[in-house]
Amino acid sequence: AALLVEEKRYEDALPPLQKALGIDPKNPAARYNLGRLYIEQGKIEEGKKQLQPLLSRPKGDPIREGAESVLARVGK
Repeated sequence: AALLVEEKRYEDALPPLQKALGIDPKNPAARYNLGRLYIEQGKIEEGKKQLQPLLSRPKGDPIREGAESVLARVGK
């Protein structure tokens, strides 16, 4: 699904990301990619809702750093 987000194939990426979060709501990679997907689609508030919980991950964690970067771009 992450590759689909990178390729801007958002409609294809959404179902597997939602499924992954349905199986494990705490899946940080799925949450990060879903947040990115929403923001890329212009659904800023939905994206923030997915990304903000990732800020509680340890400093230096790549997923946290990615979330910080995306949120900084759209204004936390």
